[in-house]
Amino acid sequence: MICVTLLAAVALSGLSACVSTRSQAREREAELAAQAAALNTNCPITGGAASPEIVSTHRGQRVAFASAAAQQQWNEMDDEQRDVALARVFRR
Repeated sequence: MICVTLLAAVALSGLSACVSTRSQAREREAELAAQAAALNTNCPITGGAASPEIVSTHRGQRVAFASAAAQQQWNEMDDEQRDVALARVFRR
């Protein structure tokens, strides 16, 4: 009887560790997805919907654009102009 109880305790502790590891993995995946997500949903150039496939990095953040042409226009701006363009997107 003691052996059965001991085996059950070991099995439950192993199961608990497995569930904890899965939970931690899900949390890490969510964290990575948030880091990969773009800062914006509207294009800082056109104001229209931004595509998550057309992105550049600005000050360590991913910025999405409506089109490759909008991204090119962004790439020609300096950091100060980019800050102003992003501020307009968030004021809308």
